[in-house]
Amino acid sequence: MQSVSETKPSPQSSRRDAVRSVLGRLALQFGHPAMPEDQRKLWAEDYLDILERYPVDLVENARRVFIATPGARFFPKIGELTAIIEPKWRERLAAEARRQDMEKRMLPAIEGPGHGWTAEKVGEFRAEAARGGPRAPALLRLAKDGEKMMETP
Repeated sequence: MQSVSETKPSPQSSRRDAVRSVLGRLALQFGHPAMPEDQRKLWAEDYLDILERYPVDLVENARRVFIATPGARFFPKIGELTAIIEPKWRERLAAEARRQDMEKRMLPAIEGPGHGWTAEKVGEFRAEAARGGPRAPALLRLAKDGEKMMETP
């Protein structure tokens, strides 16, 4: 009988395999540089080592963007792919950091004596909501809820 670790691939190996599949699709589209098999394996490993640190959906998006690029005739250099991936990856990381920051700021507002709401906390939520953005309606609702919580003993 196989152990669980033998039957279920690790997330990292799954990601590596998924990236390998994306690179295989690129190779079908453009071919790859002519070289001996042992060199091709090293070449592919370099691509995998760099690309596997990104989410697979961003690597796949880079593939789609690259093949739709006018004038793209050869297999992309790794830098061409990372130039497509990096801005979206940074955007995703920034969004996650904002979400975590909002969670940290919300926790004191919903925990503790009196639920932790203060006029200052309500003001922070209102000010951030006033700046707009996709979170503004939720922040405004939280500020209103906070005001109600402050009114109740």
